[in-house]
Amino acid sequence: MCSAPESNWRAWWPSRADEIAADARRRLAAAVDGWRLRDLEPMLGGEVALVFAVAAPDGDAVLKVNPRVAGATDELAQEGHALELWAGQGIGPRVLGARDDGLTLLLQRIRPGHNLRDTGADARQIMRTLGGLCPRIHLVAEPGRFCPLGEGSEATSWRHALAGTRELAELERLLTPSREDRLLHTDLHWLNALRGPRGWTVIDPKPHVGDPHADVFAFFDGPPLSAMPDGRRAAREHMRSLTELYARTAGLDRDRVEAWIRIRALAIAGESDRCDGSDGSDGSDGSDGSDGQAESHPGRAWHEQLLRLADAVV
Repeated sequence: MCSAPESNWRAWWPSRADEIAADARRRLAAAVDGWRLRDLEPMLGGEVALVFAVAAPDGDAVLKVNPRVAGATDELAQEGHALELWAGQGIGPRVLGARDDGLTLLLQRIRPGHNLRDTGADARQIMRTLGGLCPRIHLVAEPGRFCPLGEGSEATSWRHALAGTRELAELERLLTPSREDRLLHTDLHWLNALRGPRGWTVIDPKPHVGDPHADVFAFFDGPPLSAMPDGRRAAREHMRSLTELYARTAGLDRDRVEAWIRIRALAIAGESDRCDGSDGSDGSDGSDGSDGQAESHPGRAWHEQLLRLADAVV
């Protein structure tokens, strides 16, 4: 039986899935042997990479094997660099080892490791927690270390999704580089923050350098989205309350946070249309869904929620 990541690889890169899976398995075996790992146990929840809890010579760890697809997954190799920076801030797992140009990582296992869903956090608790992490995540990055947001595969996918709409020009304005650009997580949602011994820790980034206001995936998953009430006015009041809380906690401008929510929500909804083939395509263009989450929420329900979210922050 295929794992969830392997099933996703078949959806995203159907003509190369067997090659990708074989490469990942070879690298997995080499990492186990090279790092002398034992007792591999698959960890649930991964959508892009193969992830295992392992016993390493120095204690418990996490082994992560990202897929290798030239031009489509190159940015995943930057994950370890971002985690190392955040580990220095006390909000990221330590990187114990890296192989395959950074696509294979051995990471500190975070204990107890409960995410915000495990803790039963509601929408406002999620906003406080993730918003509170943003000032420590959004570091000044060494020039050239990380891909600019506007030059990455995510932005390429957003542009494709918004092609022919007036929002494309708005996206380009938001992507314009500035001196305020910082290191971004880009996939900061309630499952990618784990409770550690010293507080909350972030995992699974898709790091770029760009506008800090672009880190708004907190709004696209879990209670912030699912608890949005019916009715346009009620939905707008709900979102206004959350965006104010998030922006205040993160030290960001609320209007620009809302602009990014709207653009990213519409782009992800457009991506889901393409992946479903509703635009006449077969979803085989090599895109990985940009946000790492669009394909993990199949069906029209999430699509419609995203459109309602975009409308609620107009």
